[in-house]
Amino acid sequence: MRAAAHRARLDAGRRAARPQPRRPLRHPPGGDEGRRDRRRGRAGRGHHAHPHRGRLRASLPGHRRPGIRHPADHPASHRQHPEGIPPVKLRSTRVAGLAVAVAASLILAACGGSDTDSSSSSSAAPAGPFEFKDARGKTVTIEKTPTTVVAQSSVAAALWDAGFQVKGAYGELTPDAGGKLSFQAGNLDLKKVDVIGKTYGEFDTEKYALLDPQLLIDYTYDAKALWYVPQAQADRVEKLAPTLAVPGNYQTTDEAIQTFVDLAGKLGADTGSDALKTAKTRYDTALKDISAVAKTSGLKVAIMSPGKDSLYVVKPAMVPEGNTLKAQGLDLMDATGKSKDTDVFAQQSWEEAPTYKDADVILVDARTYEGSKADLAKVATWANLPAVKAGQVYPWYAAAPYSYASYAKIYAELAADLKAAKKL
Repeated sequence: MRAAAHRARLDAGRRAARPQPRRPLRHPPGGDEGRRDRRRGRAGRGHHAHPHRGRLRASLPGHRRPGIRHPADHPASHRQHPEGIPPVKLRSTRVAGLAVAVAASLILAACGGSDTDSSSSSSAAPAGPFEFKDARGKTVTIEKTPTTVVAQSSVAAALWDAGFQVKGAYGELTPDAGGKLSFQAGNLDLKKVDVIGKTYGEFDTEKYALLDPQLLIDYTYDAKALWYVPQAQADRVEKLAPTLAVPGNYQTTDEAIQTFVDLAGKLGADTGSDALKTAKTRYDTALKDISAVAKTSGLKVAIMSPGKDSLYVVKPAMVPEGNTLKAQGLDLMDATGKSKDTDVFAQQSWEEAPTYKDADVILVDARTYEGSKADLAKVATWANLPAVKAGQVYPWYAAAPYSYASYAKIYAELAADLKAAKKL
């Protein structure tokens, strides 16, 4: 029976159209319609259908994903990059209520932990049944707790840090020249994971079928589509195994991280491990350090994602990082450009960049900044901003995994940057 089922899965995978790699675009021009999210909306060929819904985590403006515009255009808003990237981490407020509901369902349904360490695999999974109401309002029911789980890279990395190892992953998994993965992949060890796709728009359905998957987990930004599953392959993917959607947007990073810790526990991870406790302590310490700097520095901070033809400025209240940092007393500047209430980014012309001359520090989208530095230096209104001239431009990790380990590093780095920065 199992062999027959496996052959049926494999046949379904073979019939599915193989993904065609897309040529990465660098901030291509586009209309306002695509420039709203960091990580929201349905994964389409050029942009997501519903770019800015909910509190982004910056849907991330952060990675150059083929066929997508600036992070603001990405279906996942703050996880999406307005101009050419799909997260990252990013992530909006309208969806936050749904995120709370999902987190609550995880806590109530969570099963007991195991004696394994924080990197334990799915072998520790409770017997089951596994039942979960996801961010699409869909109840996922599996007779036995799944052990063969495949997930989008940021999701996989968050679960990994919480103690659950996925068997397969897809998303932003292309190493750089030095063999290092993007920060969006966190601590994933590709020697232990089957890679189903290495960038946005890639998903090898046949390879996925061969894994005999029991569950697939991805973000959703519109409560309908899975963020990194190509729309053309969605039906095939749904037939091969149950799929579970987690919210793409949250109010704070604390809430987001706890959601993944709870889900990892439900899948069998030891969420009381020393490693997880240590990561949580480092996370809390980093936030205290930021709070200490905020109390005495008087620094004004702006969060941005520069595009080719426009400047995208983050609305702090629309991203988990923004709300978390504001709670520590950091003075985050509001975006002044035109935008809808649900947008994570306000799109402004480069002529309007001097509006942010009072920013002592600029946090810039880490997914695209290094590759666009040279071009930005030629934009006078950018180059003449006081923070830029003072060298006080630091990374904003828009699509990082929601884990204590990941954000402990991010916030510790930010605390150090803020300590070194001066009031201009």
